[in-house]
Amino acid sequence: MYELCKNVLEKVSFDKTLFRKELAKAIKWSNPDEKILLEAWCRSAFGQKYEKEITEIFRNSNQAMIITDQENALRLFQGSNP
Repeated sequence: MYELCKNVLEKVSFDKTLFRKELAKAIKWSNPDEKILLEAWCRSAFGQKYEKEITEIFRNSNQAMIITDQENALRLFQGSNP
């Protein structure tokens, strides 16, 4: 998946809106290890052009993961305590 995401991002890097959209999808599809690689690669390949966008999209994805983890923990807790 990582290589596919890189390929897509390279192809859409000419347009900021497309880049943002595809980066958000790539993050959503990637496992945690791939996310780390993807962020490092994005910063290396596009950091000068899209630094703000890369930072914002990765920050938002991390916040979404925290919320999801908290919701799952709450569901588990509620399910185990009738």
